[in-house]
Amino acid sequence: MTTGADFTVEVDRVACEGHALCLIYAAEVFDVDDEERAVVLRDPVPGALRGAVEEAATNCPVQALHIKA
Repeated sequence: MTTGADFTVEVDRVACEGHALCLIYAAEVFDVDDEERAVVLRDPVPGALRGAVEEAATNCPVQALHIKA
């Protein structure tokens, strides 16, 4: 099974409203800080988690997650 290359993901902390749906899809990658904004726990993110992060980004109601190669 090919896992793909590692990548980075950024959180637009201005756009983030703290819905925390990203934790539902990729708890290994995201958490919520004291300001109730998403933060990235892993940098770079292992390629094996790309699908979960893509799901999190797609389902973010304010589109605050941005995947970088």
